[in-house]
Amino acid sequence: MNAISRYKVTVDGITYHVQVEDETGEVSEVRRSDQPAAEGGASGKTVEVRTHLPGNIYEVLCAEGDRVKKGETVVILEAMKMESPIYATEDGVVKSVEVSKGQTVTAGQVLVTLG
Repeated sequence: MNAISRYKVTVDGITYHVQVEDETGEVSEVRRSDQPAAEGGASGKTVEVRTHLPGNIYEVLCAEGDRVKKGETVVILEAMKMESPIYATEDGVVKSVEVSKGQTVTAGQVLVTLG
């Protein structure tokens, strides 16, 4: 499994916690500092998988009830004419899919909720 680096970034006075997959450079999670930290799905807590860029949903690769592993692609985002996979940040079961194919999303928007 890929190693993950964590960063704290401040933009326009708002602090974000960012996780980046070291091998691919893909952002796997962006969370505002005023949002509670996501807990692992195995502990029974809810995990929100969010987009790192604004764009359009190119493909949804999971459905409610699916079991996913950390690092598995759950959604493909199209932004700036590029397809970017969005990964599950924890092992868990898909509790809800908040987006659909073709939908426009904003940076930080919840795509999938795991439990």
